[in-house]
Amino acid sequence: MRRLIVISLAVAALGLTGCAGGSGVPTAAPATTASSTPGTTAAPDAADPSTWLVTSAGIGPFRLGADLKGVEAQLPDLKRDLTADCPNPAVTFLTSPAVDVTVVNDDAGKIVGVDVGNAFRVPSSPVGQAHTPLAGPHTSQGIGLGSTLAELNAGIPAAAKSDGYDPDFPTWTVKDSASSWTTFSLRTDTQTVNAIGVWPGALPPSEYCG
Repeated sequence: MRRLIVISLAVAALGLTGCAGGSGVPTAAPATTASSTPGTTAAPDAADPSTWLVTSAGIGPFRLGADLKGVEAQLPDLKRDLTADCPNPAVTFLTSPAVDVTVVNDDAGKIVGVDVGNAFRVPSSPVGQAHTPLAGPHTSQGIGLGSTLAELNAGIPAAAKSDGYDPDFPTWTVKDSASSWTTFSLRTDTQTVNAIGVWPGALPPSEYCG
């Protein structure tokens, strides 16, 4: 499920100019996690989204400040979604059987924000029933797609609910460094994480295309 775009907010949050990418790409932040308590994770593998770590620097190979085309070259299983009707050249939608990725880049093609997830793949068990988290990107505490709100609060207590855009998908945010925030979007019907992003602002753009 994609957010729709309010271009003025995208300009304010990401430095985009109209439908073309803006110039100010943030310096990649140190690779710290969304919380200071480390966990046990598999060795990162660019081709395996289940090993992608969410840090202040980005998500797996999608690091803030990295060249998007160079990252795409490492990931043959991720294909551009050619069905996406998005006239904004600063936004790229990538899809695979394992995970969907939305990337915002600047005029030079450098990544300024990234979001992973797919609401339709997140377990739809009602709140309180057993669920199986997806094998996808996660923090060092193991918080990933399909994690419950209780697990998010326990694993990353600094994450705070923020004023999001869609009441059906409230957002929890934690500031990781001087230049990046990690966001967790949850489904209200299941209270599970359906998207995770790393952005140069406290919230992702409310919409991407317009």
